[in-house]
Amino acid sequence: MSYVLAVTVGLGSGFVIGVSTAAFLVITKLVNRVADKTRTKDKLNIYEMALLLGGIAAVFMTFWEPRIPLGGFMAGFIGLMAGIFTGILAASLAEILKVIPVFTRRAKVADGLFWFVIALAGGKVCGTLVFYLMQGFH
Repeated sequence: MSYVLAVTVGLGSGFVIGVSTAAFLVITKLVNRVADKTRTKDKLNIYEMALLLGGIAAVFMTFWEPRIPLGGFMAGFIGLMAGIFTGILAASLAEILKVIPVFTRRAKVADGLFWFVIALAGGKVCGTLVFYLMQGFH
């Protein structure tokens, strides 16, 4: 009975997280913004399919921990792609909330906007490296 309960809670939690993530991406119009910014609106289906396949691949990798061919190279490539996705998601959220323009206007650092964005990205990279490379965080 405890296994049935654990599976039910796990599947239910997974569905809730998946649906809420999809709803968040739809509300922020992340895919549409990326397609608009890159002038690839005609390839919108490819973006959506990439998100879907990436999510499915993440689920399989979480449960079955497959051996990744080419070892460190592919792990680095997957990490780079995940970092780019996270950066795009964070930038989309910041754009939606108008955080960066308000911050630069109030702090009077319009010329430093580039460095502000670089600092945000660098902080995310450092946090991710600490999480995955230091014992006890993962």
